[in-house]
Amino acid sequence: MKRIVGIGKRLGLFFLSVYVTVLIVLLFLETSMVYPAPGRTVGDWQPVDLGHEDVTFQSADGTRLHGWYFEHPNPRAHVLVSHGNAQHVASMGPSMAELRDELGVSVFAYDYRGYGQSEGKPFESGVLADGEAAQRWLADRA
Repeated sequence: MKRIVGIGKRLGLFFLSVYVTVLIVLLFLETSMVYPAPGRTVGDWQPVDLGHEDVTFQSADGTRLHGWYFEHPNPRAHVLVSHGNAQHVASMGPSMAELRDELGVSVFAYDYRGYGQSEGKPFESGVLADGEAAQRWLADRA
């Protein structure tokens, strides 16, 4: 009986140590897992046929952000595009130009901090502030 209890204790300690190790690893990898930014060299950063404007603006904390503005001459609306994880404006450029042309809207797509050509490292409140800054930029421009 003592042998079974001893084996149970050792197995319990083993699984506890594995669990704690996994938690520690996840703690250090959390940001890169939640915000997987593609490399800055991915995508065409200087397309010649999209008819967009290269834009820089600042978030509330002064972080320099980057975006592309696809202006329609007579827009029915203005659309702000916040891309998903593992994307940036260069990976979405043709789709944004198509959105402008087919729907007759002006489109502003921007990169959160740490994505594309925007500065900084992504974190939740910073990404939210970046969205608000992009919204202000578009409202001022429209």
